[in-house]
Amino acid sequence: LNARQVSEEKRRLHLERIERQVSHANDVITALNDFARLPLPRLEQVLVEDCLRGVVETLSLPPSITVVWNLAEPQTLVVLADRTQLAIVLSNLIRNAWDAMPDGGTLRLQGRRDGEQVEIAIGDSGVGIPPEELPRILEPLYSTKAKGIGLGLSIAHEILTRHQGSLHIASQPGAGSVFTIRLPGA
Repeated sequence: LNARQVSEEKRRLHLERIERQVSHANDVITALNDFARLPLPRLEQVLVEDCLRGVVETLSLPPSITVVWNLAEPQTLVVLADRTQLAIVLSNLIRNAWDAMPDGGTLRLQGRRDGEQVEIAIGDSGVGIPPEELPRILEPLYSTKAKGIGLGLSIAHEILTRHQGSLHIASQPGAGSVFTIRLPGA
């Protein structure tokens, strides 16, 4: 068969593949546009536990992932943040943890007060990140995932920077990763 005599099934498969690629390209363009137009945060007092629980409920994690909560004195874990932007950060980090555990595992959500700062740690028992990839994972458009576009961590990092916060990453291949957020307490 030549290109002019392609079966209907083959043509349909090619069109579906093209449609998926166009959709993926559209997602990348939309994400880049959102990244470029990230608004300044509207700061308010946000209870970390409420924000975390809202994100976990929204994501509907599969039953193969066990969520372990460890929030030290949760009523003291109040940050000065834009609630919507903080939810974006937490959602991106929890989704990454979920992706790192394709066969299930443990998602650890921890929080503690450290002087004037609040520390939120999101850990997983997943595949971990190779040491050579760690320096690059916050770069826009860098992804280690087949379907990733490489903006989730970049956006999280940018949001935290705009909040005078930080993001620290510790990972061990085969043992999982821990993403630790530090934000000014309220």
